[in-house]
Amino acid sequence: MDPVVAQRKLLAALQAFFSHQAEFEEYGWRLEPPIIYIWMHPRGKPDSQYLLRITFENFPDEAPSYVPVNSETRQPRGDAWPSMSAYKPDWPGFCLNGTREFYKQGHPDRQSQWSPETFPVARVLQEIQVELNKCG
Repeated sequence: MDPVVAQRKLLAALQAFFSHQAEFEEYGWRLEPPIIYIWMHPRGKPDSQYLLRITFENFPDEAPSYVPVNSETRQPRGDAWPSMSAYKPDWPGFCLNGTREFYKQGHPDRQSQWSPETFPVARVLQEIQVELNKCG
């Protein structure tokens, strides 16, 4: 199956799954905080692929963590991504408003500004994409 079609079907299936809040409550279903891997590349350079890991421990009380990882081992590695203004190889992850690394490592005084409504995952990913495009 075409990967784009497969991704659309997966997203539709997940949306349908999460629309069943009544069953979650009735049966006591619980989700473990997910780990999501996102493949990204600079605009116009699809052969330069980078892998980003997003984790959601303590969500929504804390921002998700956005960490560049090695594409083969899926482990954090400083040189897995190019250096950019929001990420350096010796940093634990992306230092952008809306990331756990921003609040925990660089700006703990701004933790109270975090909310999933203010900094949805798609917005943070767009900011990372802008940074990545500058490297291309």
